[in-house]
Amino acid sequence: MSSKKTYNYKVNNKIQNDTLRVINLPDGPKVLSTKEAIKIADEMNLDLIVINENQNPPIAKIEDYQKFIYNINKNNKLKAKKESKNDIKEIRLTADISSNDLNVKIKKSIELLQDDYKIRCVLKLKGRQNQTPERGELVVLKYLKALLPYATTEGLPKLNNDKWSFIMKSKNEIQFNIS
Repeated sequence: MSSKKTYNYKVNNKIQNDTLRVINLPDGPKVLSTKEAIKIADEMNLDLIVINENQNPPIAKIEDYQKFIYNINKNNKLKAKKESKNDIKEIRLTADISSNDLNVKIKKSIELLQDDYKIRCVLKLKGRQNQTPERGELVVLKYLKALLPYATTEGLPKLNNDKWSFIMKSKNEIQFNIS
């Protein structure tokens, strides 16, 4: 089974319209008869492709059909890639994290902020750590203090059951609405 998408573009002799607006001619767009446009495309060793049938006259383009389909597939992949980009990254901390490990997390967070990601910071308290949530709060505050030159928080860190959490975004992403 092939996973290739099929397209329903009318090409060359399958075009049934009498006239076409050909847009990428060397001397600019022109309204031509279909026979004349096919003749020009043949002279250039290319294909005549109708790209919009809903216009009057329909819009056509002279290009290699395989290259045309390749470019459409390439653009669709780029669109899908951009749409699937998750712009919130999660950084997980622990209440007993060492200072070196915290510094590594801070450096990674700065890189993510510079790449215009938002960061959700989560510090989960486990077992006996729940008896002293202040230790987790101190780690969160150290993390926040280190990132303040680069980011702002979307609300204060909150303790929900056994998790400290908050979201940060890059300072250059902030826009002020003055009305």
